[in-house]
Amino acid sequence: MSEVKMDPYVVGFGLSAAIIAVFNGILNVVKELFVLNGEKVLKDGILKPIGGLLGKPHHWIGHGIVILLLFVIIGLVISLTTLHESLVQRLTLTNNKLGIWIFVGTVLGIVIIGLFYFWEAFLL
Repeated sequence: MSEVKMDPYVVGFGLSAAIIAVFNGILNVVKELFVLNGEKVLKDGILKPIGGLLGKPHHWIGHGIVILLLFVIIGLVISLTTLHESLVQRLTLTNNKLGIWIFVGTVLGIVIIGLFYFWEAFLL
């Protein structure tokens, strides 16, 4: 049976989705915990003004913009360079394995956020 070459965009944006799912969870936690001089700098000082670019300044809008931009940038960098070829070889990627990477990344992101809010709600 011959190998089917994976499309560079499938590899790039699939891996980007897995990476961004985990990064989303980490960003969510860091923006709540990073306090400097009594102010949540990342949440109110950076993400809120970014959200204001679309009209209403809110940290969730800024969070979404950052996540979306990083998803596109990482996806394009992997897809448009030879990085996708080396990642396919190193990770021995197939369509099924890529699906597993996306699933695991998504679950990790959910677990990070869930554990953080569980800790915030019940353990503090």
